[in-house]
Amino acid sequence: MELENINRAGIERLQKVVKSGQGGQPQGGVPVDPSQPPKGPTPFDDVNQLMAEAEQRKAVETQQKAEQVTSVWDVAEEYARAGLPYDRTVLQDRFSLLGALKKEQYGGIPDLTGLDDPRLTPDKVRHVMEKRAEFKAGQDATRVQQATLYAQDAATNARIPKINDNTNILKAISEHGGIRYDMAKDLTGESRPKTAPGVFKRTGTGIDDMARMLADDGYPLM
Repeated sequence: MELENINRAGIERLQKVVKSGQGGQPQGGVPVDPSQPPKGPTPFDDVNQLMAEAEQRKAVETQQKAEQVTSVWDVAEEYARAGLPYDRTVLQDRFSLLGALKKEQYGGIPDLTGLDDPRLTPDKVRHVMEKRAEFKAGQDATRVQQATLYAQDAATNARIPKINDNTNILKAISEHGGIRYDMAKDLTGESRPKTAPGVFKRTGTGIDDMARMLADDGYPLM
């Protein structure tokens, strides 16, 4: 936009120069001595001035955008992303923050394209980040509740060994889920023991754990 303004203004001034006959001789028709410096400002001085002013405005605009981005991060870094505070030096955090500030769910700005948007006032950023924190806290609470219900359900549906005073020790081992299959050879001398069905299972437990469970059931193991 600045370049267009410069070009437009420059062309208009050059057109004035040509029309007024000041491109090489004055209006009176007397030739201008090229060895003599021009008297007073020239049209080109005006063009150079336009360019200088445009560069100055651009520098101010760049500075304002940098300050805008800094103000956004100053607020955002008070809040956490995935358990850790936002960090302006982490590229992933930059994308995450921009995405959060665009979410309507958090009261964000859907058409946001960058953190230098002047609509991102500190109050606006804080509002969005607070809404996001509330939403994430609700999600975490839901996950904890679901995990608790799952654990309770698993405990309720857990298989209870059917062991009584008349249950022999081999049956008790089977009821407790059996002993790991890879221990069969060490205990019986057979890789695939056929004399104790149900005692050895691929999903069985170790011999020490089984001994503890049998001892708890009252079986004499000594």
